[in-house]
Amino acid sequence: IILVDITKRKKYESELEKLYNLALDANALTGLPGNNTIRKHIEDILDKKENYCVLYADLDHFKPYNDNYGFAMGDRVIKHSANIFDYIAKELNLSSFFLGHIGGDDFVILIPSDRIKEYTDLVLSDFERSIQSFYSQEDYEAGYIHAHDRHGNLQEFPFISLSIAGVDLSEHQYTSYLEVNDALSMAKKYAKKIEGN
Repeated sequence: IILVDITKRKKYESELEKLYNLALDANALTGLPGNNTIRKHIEDILDKKENYCVLYADLDHFKPYNDNYGFAMGDRVIKHSANIFDYIAKELNLSSFFLGHIGGDDFVILIPSDRIKEYTDLVLSDFERSIQSFYSQEDYEAGYIHAHDRHGNLQEFPFISLSIAGVDLSEHQYTSYLEVNDALSMAKKYAKKIEGN
């Protein structure tokens, strides 16, 4: 009986330690796993040679919005984005799905390679439709906002859009997290050039 109790206690302590480490790594705004957990998930996929894609999602024209509408509204947009990523995964019954929040308006999604197009199409259309509700009636009717650029010049900025870049791990050409991270960085730069992708 004593051995069983000690075994159970050790198991519970191990689970509590995992939860504690996850809580330490969680993003304060969304509660989603952060960089350390994201890295571990990607390394696990590489070790097991699973057919997954790593998606990197971020918001275009977010800074002018944040500057114009304030941080509280910007935080609402970030939480809304996280909710869309999660909601669409549930709608598609993606049981093997992971969502992490790097910080700011940057997210990482791990998804089975054969579900990429279906998932991203729904996420992009849902985001494009719903983001309009975060603008004033005046800005909505104009179709843009006035905000200062990085040089202090007042300019017209389009509504926030979503860019999603991906690296497919199913071909097993990547052997380390750093290789995936570098490939993702290049894919992100390319995706940022294409509005709404």
